[in-house]
Amino acid sequence: TVTGRLAANAAYNPGLLPLSAALAFARLQHPPGAPLRVRRCVLVERSAESGQRLATAALLAAIAPRVRLEHHEVGR
Repeated sequence: TVTGRLAANAAYNPGLLPLSAALAFARLQHPPGAPLRVRRCVLVERSAESGQRLATAALLAAIAPRVRLEHHEVGR
C-alpha cells in the first residue's frame, strides 16, 4: 500500500496530484527498472467546488487503464 497527498502551493496551481505523489513514492520503494503495478486507486477528498477527481482519473487511465478510480467525498 502506497499513499500520496495533495501537494499544493498558493503561488503555483495546480499542485502535485495525490496519485502522482503516490507513484513517486512507490518508485522509490522498488528496485530500478522494476515495473509498478497499480491494483487499486482510492481518492478521498473533502467536498469542494474544485477537486482532484477528473485529473486523477485521467492520469490513472493513462498508467493503469484497467483500474477504476474509487472516489469518496467527506464533509467539510
